[in-house]
Amino acid sequence: MHRTSSPEAIDQELQGHQLARGVPELDRIAPIPFGNERFPHPQLMPPDPVMRARARLFLYSFEKDLFDHIKDIESDDEMKADKARATIRDNLTQLVPIFSKQNYLLGDEYSMLDVAVTPLLWRLGHYGIELPNQATAILKYAERLFSRPLYADAMTPSEKAMRK
Repeated sequence: MHRTSSPEAIDQELQGHQLARGVPELDRIAPIPFGNERFPHPQLMPPDPVMRARARLFLYSFEKDLFDHIKDIESDDEMKADKARATIRDNLTQLVPIFSKQNYLLGDEYSMLDVAVTPLLWRLGHYGIELPNQATAILKYAERLFSRPLYADAMTPSEKAMRK
């Protein structure tokens, strides 16, 4: 079988890749188990298999409900961008009840979910996303994430400039 090596062909092949028994692979979160094995401390994915599966579902949900809308915000179509901003705002606002009971998305421990959502929270102002008053718990959560050691050190100068 002849395979082409163009980036578009490879991307199509990877997007269509399926795991055993026909279960579709969650494209962008697939590397997470590798990262957790390669850098086991601190543990960013729960050790319990059920909680790990729950975390993967959360990550998949973030991908579909939050991150996939960024391309529309960055597009030249202002109507699409406004709709995407509203969708992200509404979906983030739905997370508010979590923070009335716990400090982080999976409980009181920092996890891969927090790592995944932090860049979006950092860029809310840059993307023109304003959270409603009832979402102050999300903003407090974001500040907790931003104040973690080494977070600012990991950003590029352009990323630091996104937030005033």
